[in-house]
Amino acid sequence: LNKFDIIFFVAGYGQPSSFENFRLESIKINTIGLEKCIGLLSSDGRLLYASSSEIYTWETQTPTPELSMTKINTITHF
Repeated sequence: LNKFDIIFFVAGYGQPSSFENFRLESIKINTIGLEKCIGLLSSDGRLLYASSSEIYTWETQTPTPELSMTKINTITHF
């Protein structure tokens, strides 16, 4: 396989109703996808990982409303 200098990982699985019903499967999809992308990097390659605000927010409403002005928690979401 070809190796890449940069990979943008921005397309993980994100369907809120499925997260509620299939939590472990949803985590595996995103984790395995990220692992495969890391494996495609060249030895000095870089990976940019982007995630949705629903992972880092203090917002209690799910899914997070697009116009929400909530505080972002970058440490943990528990």
